[in-house]
Amino acid sequence: MEFIKNHYEKVILSIVLLGLAVVVAFLPSKMPGADDAAPSGKGAKLEPINLETNETPIKRMEQLGTVDLSTGHRLFNPVQWRRYKDGSLRKFVSENEIGQGALQILKITPLYFQLSFDGAMPPKFQFGVVRENHRNPSLRGRVPEIAGKGEKKELFKVVDFKGAIEDPTEIQLELINGENITISKEKPYKAIVGYTADLLYPPDRLPVFYGKRVGDKLIFDGDTNNIVDIESNQVVISSSSGKRTKIGFKAAP
Repeated sequence: MEFIKNHYEKVILSIVLLGLAVVVAFLPSKMPGADDAAPSGKGAKLEPINLETNETPIKRMEQLGTVDLSTGHRLFNPVQWRRYKDGSLRKFVSENEIGQGALQILKITPLYFQLSFDGAMPPKFQFGVVRENHRNPSLRGRVPEIAGKGEKKELFKVVDFKGAIEDPTEIQLELINGENITISKEKPYKAIVGYTADLLYPPDRLPVFYGKRVGDKLIFDGDTNNIVDIESNQVVISSSSGKRTKIGFKAAP
């Protein structure tokens, strides 16, 4: 009795565990249908499960076509309509039909730097300078310059001459960029130093932008665009937000 008093918790726990073990041992035999669920005979095969209803939608999903949500889709890429003063409407579908991409080049014209020998004024010589790319329109025409041998002007330096000083046959010059050239009365110097562009923006039905140069501004489609560069076959413009676009000659439709 003394042992039970000192270890009664362990005795109770042992009785409970023993009871649980007996219950677990009798559970399989008491489960309804347990004998019917067991396969009869040694090595009996189970019937395969029909998964056709599950496989069919999976196969359909694998054969789905591509959904285009970028180009021709109008929910996320709606077209623009524009009404003009005459009441007409126009639909713009492509991004190149409106904005910077719709700007058209009509003509690109080269700008020249010309330097000619006009005559002698001993001990100096008279030259004619044409800078068609000058920002000041008043200085784009012919400007006279007078200089003698060894004298340096803004755009050139007289290096030497051939023939009599009263009527030299050639004048040797060094340009400001370091290039050495030879000119005469019959052979002036001429080089392309820039371009102008005639541009058109059809969506706004604006007049032609004639003779635009680098640095000029173009206002169209509600934005101010700056001409960044003009080459023989393209114009680069920048919007007020800084977006740059290269505009080339468009093929005739």
